[in-house]
Amino acid sequence: MNNFKFAYATTNDINDIITLMKNEFPKFTLEKSIYGTNKINQYLKLSITEKYSNKKRIVCKSRNRIIGYIEGICNKDKFHINYIAVDSEFRRKNIGKRLIENIIKSLDKGINKISIHVYKHNFNALNWYLKLGFKIINEKNIFEITTDSTIENSCKDIFILNYPQFKIEYENFEFSYLKIQFKSEEFLIGVLGARYFRVNNVELLNNSKIIGFLNSIDSNRKIIISSEYKFNFNENISEVKFIGKNYYLEIDKDSLIEKL
Repeated sequence: MNNFKFAYATTNDINDIITLMKNEFPKFTLEKSIYGTNKINQYLKLSITEKYSNKKRIVCKSRNRIIGYIEGICNKDKFHINYIAVDSEFRRKNIGKRLIENIIKSLDKGINKISIHVYKHNFNALNWYLKLGFKIINEKNIFEITTDSTIENSCKDIFILNYPQFKIEYENFEFSYLKIQFKSEEFLIGVLGARYFRVNNVELLNNSKIIGFLNSIDSNRKIIISSEYKFNFNENISEVKFIGKNYYLEIDKDSLIEKL
């Protein structure tokens, strides 16, 4: 009989969690997440010990070896699953279901919806969630953009509003975000590891002044962007690589409990 134990993640679990994530997620996916950075262990150490965190993390152990992990974040009435991983040697033993079951037990009563993002090409995972009753709410295309590195920063109307906070966070964890003001507008740009910016507003890539600003920070970084539409080339772009289609799924918590 399998003797699986489920518990809240502790700082003693960090190295095993990172190893599990690296083993079970494709490299091209992981490198575009915080688990692809070199200082993820430092972030987890602080986040796990944070007393008032809205994040939840549960591990599954077999003979003191971590074979399953789930992590997510509470936001108002919803819990979003950021990551869930099961050791390939222990698949088809209902560990995934039990991870979700245990994380649900840890949630406050005000949480009534569960959500997750899943790539279309991850057929097994997508079908598994659909069988559990998750519904596809929307879908977005994920692109890796290479911009024209020769575009220079010629704009004096762009300001970083959170530079001290960004610098401290990035130096400690190797990921953060820049809060930018351009004329009367404000927007966020994620800075992930040593290779990527993350942008959610496609229109920013049509603006050569924004591209020049990003080049002044690091002209070698590629931009990860999600869009509901196909991405079209413009004069600021040298290459567009389609990463995949990403689905946003959601289910009522009570409906999910009935399926587990």
